[in-house]
Amino acid sequence: MPRWIGLVCLLAAPSTFAEGRVEQPAWHVLPTVALGLDDFHYAEGVTTAAALDGHDGVQPRVEVGVETSSPRSHLFGRASLAWTSGALEYVGQTQAGVPVRGPSQGYMFDAELVVGGRGHVGPLMLGGFVGINHHIWNRDLTPLGDAGYNETYSWTYAVFGARLDAAPMKNFVVALDGALMIPTGYGRLDVDQLSGIDPLSLDLSMDIGVRASLRGDYAVSDAVHLLATLAIVQTNILGANVRTLTSGGVPVTDSNGDPVNITEPYSQTRHVIVQVGAGYAF
Repeated sequence: MPRWIGLVCLLAAPSTFAEGRVEQPAWHVLPTVALGLDDFHYAEGVTTAAALDGHDGVQPRVEVGVETSSPRSHLFGRASLAWTSGALEYVGQTQAGVPVRGPSQGYMFDAELVVGGRGHVGPLMLGGFVGINHHIWNRDLTPLGDAGYNETYSWTYAVFGARLDAAPMKNFVVALDGALMIPTGYGRLDVDQLSGIDPLSLDLSMDIGVRASLRGDYAVSDAVHLLATLAIVQTNILGANVRTLTSGGVPVTDSNGDPVNITEPYSQTRHVIVQVGAGYAF
């Protein structure tokens, strides 16, 4: 189970344009758009202390979403899409163990839908939410040259979390939430552009993920909202099934005539996301 992690998509209902109040008097819908940076770290290895390869880098990110809350804000929901793309520094080795270092490309895509409920605890609102999150990571190592290849990871989590909303000052709401991301059983790795090797797919075994985030929502007016979010997200891959490499449909063998197999080792991924944005409520 991961040690810690953060929320890729925070659920904070829009603040009401009145001092010290979290709740909305009527149904509220808030489309949002945000720009930010994703400080990304990935380490792959048999154990956390024996990394085989890794990626580090800061990438630009854009997120669009729609939030809604019921009268008095007891029910809330959010749907969001996020895109992250840019160069990352790769440090690792070839399949034969030869050290390799250089830039890699690719993108990440996240889609999430959550719904929840909450109630008053003094001046605060406390509640919980459930949802679904789908993540795609295209890890393009072809810029590394002959040792490079292309991988696309994808997995789906069920999300169970809690959130706390507070209004520390007029027109400003702060929302803190955390969640466990429970594997649904879907995890997949597609590999292609491996020199002389047929494309292949592996079934990934995912660990429980952890997410946490803090967001501020300042209401410039009843309609216009300014948003800022800090989020931390961690996910772990436990491993995958074993596949035999083929070339032209024929199994690849080593010098002893034994089949050459491939699998996916244990890995940890961590995102630290900072973003700012705006929304227009109606």
